[in-house]
Amino acid sequence: MFLSLFILFSNIVFCVVPPLNIPLKVNGSFCEYRESHFHGGIDLSTQKITGQDIIAIDDAYLFRVKNKVRGEGKALYLKHSNGDVSVYAHLESFSLKIKKYIKSQNRKKPFDLFPSKKIYFKEGELIGFSGESGSGFPHLHFEIRSSLSRSEKRSMYLSGVYDHIAPNIKAVYLVPYLKDKSLIRLGAKKNYKGKFGIAIKVDDLIDGSNSKCSIYKLSLYDNDKLIYQSKFDTIHYGRNPKTQMHFVSSQTHLSPTQYVYKMYKDFDKSSSYITKIVDEGVLKNGVHQIKVVVEDFHGNISKKSFNFEIEANDILNEKLIKSSYLGEFKLLQSSNSIKDIRAKIKSYSHIKNSDSRLEIIKIGPSFLFFMKRAQLIFRAKDTKSLYLSKWDTFTKKWKPLKTKIYPRFVSTNIQTTGIFSVKKDLTKPFISSKVYYYKGLKLTYPYIKTSDLESGIDRNSLRLMCGETALKVDYDLDRKWVLLSDDFKSCKKVDLKICDHSANCSEISYLN
Repeated sequence: MFLSLFILFSNIVFCVVPPLNIPLKVNGSFCEYRESHFHGGIDLSTQKITGQDIIAIDDAYLFRVKNKVRGEGKALYLKHSNGDVSVYAHLESFSLKIKKYIKSQNRKKPFDLFPSKKIYFKEGELIGFSGESGSGFPHLHFEIRSSLSRSEKRSMYLSGVYDHIAPNIKAVYLVPYLKDKSLIRLGAKKNYKGKFGIAIKVDDLIDGSNSKCSIYKLSLYDNDKLIYQSKFDTIHYGRNPKTQMHFVSSQTHLSPTQYVYKMYKDFDKSSSYITKIVDEGVLKNGVHQIKVVVEDFHGNISKKSFNFEIEANDILNEKLIKSSYLGEFKLLQSSNSIKDIRAKIKSYSHIKNSDSRLEIIKIGPSFLFFMKRAQLIFRAKDTKSLYLSKWDTFTKKWKPLKTKIYPRFVSTNIQTTGIFSVKKDLTKPFISSKVYYYKGLKLTYPYIKTSDLESGIDRNSLRLMCGETALKVDYDLDRKWVLLSDDFKSCKKVDLKICDHSANCSEISYLN
């Protein structure tokens, strides 16, 4: 029985049979920050290689099998006797039993199948091999779901995963509430003016891993009264809160990893993660003795306290103006905005324009995020080779955005506000003249290195031809590799064409 899988120990439940036969090392935790969503499970290291055996954590039957270009890639869903579903994603390949079923369905990639006839697996039985399909470098993404659309924190409690390390509180900030101003780090200063929320820079380490993990529970006390608490225990796909509701977007990043959690509410939608809140968690004039308490998924706790005074101060609305030089920017956004504040475009001239960008603009206020993605448009008479990019406050570099080019305008979808630019890309993508081979534990496959320093590779532009015949080809967005199929080896001469998002193209031929 699936219920026998779990042992209760100090209020933590451990899964007895883990999905890998190698020592477990956590690379990513449940409910971690992603730019547009919360991470739905736990990422386990496969020792930087593909082809590790993936096994069923208990008796189950195949509920779902899929193969997608991005996201989960090749993934399996097993359903257990108590109704739980275990998920295994980013696989390299499936077991023979599953391959036989897929072949019987005559489905080409991509596919998403729900078998009508149950295919059973025993606890510990081989179900597939680890890979890097869909997203990221070699690893296994594992989840336990109570239903198809509801992922639970129980994926954190695998046998072989232990955590005796308390969360690391790196800084506590005052955040000017609904104002486009910088965070103020709490320290020696004792007097402030205005209205503020509290934010905390914190992460957690799990035994045997140096990957920074997320926090389970955050609590804020003011003068011994609990005024804010959030708990990240469930992800409900399709109805989950946005990450921007709980993280300060301008200060939170994945590479390098940095989490800055909000301990206040600056949005008009509800969040299932907030279990307690008083006056939006906002600190107003008066003397404050605050205490922040953070707890990780294994019950380790860290605390910090500060004393300070806040004086009343009138909040002035920032004046936002529209600027236009060589073209015209336009922002299309839904009606779902924070406190009915609409994002605006204004000039942003103090960034040094050293790389000949046509125009640099700022969309603010900085604390705003969009419940639905907004569309940023730049109109111009000549859109050839234009692309949009966003300023990365961590790397201090421009990050190209996926740009659609039309005769009179270019556009991209954005989730948050920030600094954006438009530039011409006149450089063709680089393609290596050599074919390389990646060796996993089970499979070896050929690949070609490519890169584009401006608008980025357009994966939909890839064309691999053997004479007049198109061959299968894929693109690894993370490694910047063109992945070649086995039929590549059977062709004496193949021609590869790659374009970037500004329609600059490169072509090269290979002889076998």
